[in-house]
Amino acid sequence: QTYDNWAKELKYRYIPGITPKAEGGEDILLDEFESIGLGCDARTQLVVLCEVCGRPSTKVCFICEANFCDFCTRKQHWKGRFGLHWPMVNTPTMRNQLGKKELEKKRIEDAKKALLEDPNHREDWELKEMREFEKEAKKRQSQTDHKVVYDIKLAKFYMWAQTSSYVYISIYVPNGYENKKLSFDPSEF
Repeated sequence: QTYDNWAKELKYRYIPGITPKAEGGEDILLDEFESIGLGCDARTQLVVLCEVCGRPSTKVCFICEANFCDFCTRKQHWKGRFGLHWPMVNTPTMRNQLGKKELEKKRIEDAKKALLEDPNHREDWELKEMREFEKEAKKRQSQTDHKVVYDIKLAKFYMWAQTSSYVYISIYVPNGYENKKLSFDPSEF
């Protein structure tokens, strides 16, 4: 368990140089275990050894199923009918990334299809945002100080920038109705 916990922390670690096939190195591992607070009881700890150098193994090669350690991550090896090759570790990272890309592509495709079928189609989160905007805008408009008070709930719908000559204001109206007119009166400031 100690070696497994250590391997999680050192998953992408690169140790420069070429480690020779020789005895030793275990003391470095034990010292590092102690420095990060992991204990190792030699009487109860099962240790799988690296098939390249003989140190404690932390990974298994996906190609030939050989056990190898962090020291041998950048060393070629061979086993059985598999010739000389670099160690490969099977992680679900690439599969997850491809799955997310496919899911995102499908979501965009479905949204385009729904928009073509019904131009006023909105996703649930869009409808919720529209309702919140309209509720807060009506509430703020009914108050007498609505032109000079900053409202945190409406703040995400606008932003402004200023130069020495101009003030630029960008307003997002989430209902998307183009026929609604928006008026701005700078004399109030």
